[in-house]
Amino acid sequence: MSGIVTLTTDFGARDGYVASMKGVILSLAPGTQIIDITHDVGPQAVLSGAFVFESAWRYFPDGTVHVVVVDPGVGTARRRITAAAGEHYFVGPDNGCLSALLPSASRGRREPGAGYRALAVEVPDGLITVAIENEAVFRGPVSATFEGRDVFAPAAAHLARGGDIEKLGPLVASMAAFPAFRAPSGPRGLDGRVVHVDRFGNLITDIEAGDLAPGATFRAGSRTISLSQTYGTASGLSAIVGSFGTVEIAMPNGSAAQVLGLGPGDRVVALSA
Repeated sequence: MSGIVTLTTDFGARDGYVASMKGVILSLAPGTQIIDITHDVGPQAVLSGAFVFESAWRYFPDGTVHVVVVDPGVGTARRRITAAAGEHYFVGPDNGCLSALLPSASRGRREPGAGYRALAVEVPDGLITVAIENEAVFRGPVSATFEGRDVFAPAAAHLARGGDIEKLGPLVASMAAFPAFRAPSGPRGLDGRVVHVDRFGNLITDIEAGDLAPGATFRAGSRTISLSQTYGTASGLSAIVGSFGTVEIAMPNGSAAQVLGLGPGDRVVALSA
């Protein structure tokens, strides 16, 4: 084990929710290094949380335990799951926020014209996924509104100190996952969707740079936007290939999200020249 636990949530920094989770992990697995990926996912924004986590987790060393809690279904019958994949461990609600642990081929592609919706996906061979049901691991009594503290943090601590994943509960054959974040081809071009708005107001899409036709332009809201190489060379609203290898709509020294009034789930089409 790497001794590292990462946290991705929509809890923000105003309240004591994140600190409570960290306190539980450190009490059960002293010496753990806890890294915040982000706590600024939009409230209940499972799609954005899944994308942000997918963009970051692979940069951590093998043996890292990743906890993702963006959980509008907290306290309901939705499953709590943990998985071991690619020498990493993943913990969170079974609502799509852990989509990143599945290979893109297993997740499939969304249809043109359709938005992102988490669906049940068969767990592929070589990936161990279990439902977190062993109450002996929980911090009791379990709050119906804060399973991040009472279920997911203790499960992460169990794994961080070398505990057996299969002691957390029974194996499961499927889990909820979003389709792979890659725009399909539609009648007008690549039918992209905004999957995240970063703190600069950039509209990050699922349009992969490698899929673009030469001379492509982009339709976002009522605006047609050209491709620029960098923020510094852009003038006004521009499309830029960002660090994730996908197209983002940017407004240098401003917010494209505010200018266009767009957010996660909205369409951005890559038009062929």
